[in-house]
This record gives sequence, C-alpha cells and structure tokens, in this order.
Amino acid sequence: MSFKLTRRNMMTSTAAVTLVAATRLVAQDAQTVTVQMLNKHPENSKLRMVYYPRIAVVNPGDTVVFEATDRGHNSAAVEGMVPDGVELWDGTINEEISVTFDQPGIYGYECTPHKSSGMVGLIIVQGEGMLDNLEAAKDVRQRGKAKKVWEEIWEEVEAQGYLTEVSRWPARYGGLAAKRRICFVFLTGQATIKSIMLAKPHRVIWKCVFCPLSMSNQ
Repeated sequence: MSFKLTRRNMMTSTAAVTLVAATRLVAQDAQTVTVQMLNKHPENSKLRMVYYPRIAVVNPGDTVVFEATDRGHNSAAVEGMVPDGVELWDGTINEEISVTFDQPGIYGYECTPHKSSGMVGLIIVQGEGMLDNLEAAKDVRQRGKAKKVWEEIWEEVEAQGYLTEVSRWPARYGGLAAKRRICFVFLTGQATIKSIMLAKPHRVIWKCVFCPLSMSNQ
C-alpha cells in the first residue's frame, strides 16, 4: 500500500503525533522537589524551625519529598488551604513523606508541633484553576508566629509573580517555563517531523525536514 504525502494528511499526522509526544513529555517530565524540615535555616541561623525552601512552585504530576533532615518535624496539609476535593496529607513526626500533586492550586502545610513557631510552607501547583482556592487559603485563621510568616509568604509569592496564572494549555507542559522542545523522529517513509516548539500560549509550531511547510495552530 502506497502513501502519498499531502498538506492535508501531513497536518493530520502531525497533529496526532503532537498529541502523543506531548502526552509522553508530561509523563517523562514529572519532577521531584525536595523540601527539608530543619531546626534552623541553612543561610540564616536566626531563623528557627523552618522548611527549606518554604515556597515551592511545581507542575501537575510533580512530587514533593518532605525530607526529615532534622528530628522532631513533620509535614501536614492545613485544612482549608488545599483545593476542594483534595485529600489532606499528614506526615509522621521524624519520617519523610512524599506527596504527588495532580491538581493545580494553592497548598498550605505546617509542622504539627511547631506551627505556632511559624514552621509553615506553601506549594503552588501551576495550571488552569491554580488560583481558585487562593482567597480561601488566605482567609484561614493563623495563630502565633505562623500569622506573621504567612503574611511574609503571601508578600513573597506576589512579589515573585508566582501567583500569575499561566496560559492554560502550555501550563500542562511546563507552566512558567512553557518553552519546551520535544525532540523525536516521526518517519512516514517520505517525511520526518523533527521538532515541536511550545513557544507561545495556545500555539504549536510544526517544522518539517523535507518540505518548507511551516504550519501554526492557534
């Protein structure tokens, strides 16, 4: 059976392989982020009972490992500071816990015995709807030093632009770092699709090695 390469079937084939390649990228590109649970900050000894870093920005599918670097700590999600429908995690004192984040949103957590000392932290999972629970999380009542630390955290994420909701579709493939290159080879016998660049919101650029055709899908 022969296969004739035309503009129409090139576009159809490219769109199909784009979806497959992008799906594989998400699965392969999941990252692991480590947050240390410490008695004092590694760069400022005046800061005691801290998570390091206390703010982490991740993508759906990423895993955060709360490492029991120093004894006496845990990581527990704060009720009211996670997206609706998400199960709260509650780590055991002195033990490492790994949490995989699948749903975009704001996730606040604390050390159970040291929350009043300000040992709290924030995970921001990028993607569509990431800000849906922001105001609810900010409205949660805080006590002791935690109140001041949360104020500092909210100021920091605003200043750093972490709460800027990124473009919906590209966010699934990199969020703020949405410029990703998928390198693969797609052989049809007559053409090779060599690369795809996710360069602009809602835009995929296809380049063909053997023809000058350059198509964009908006």
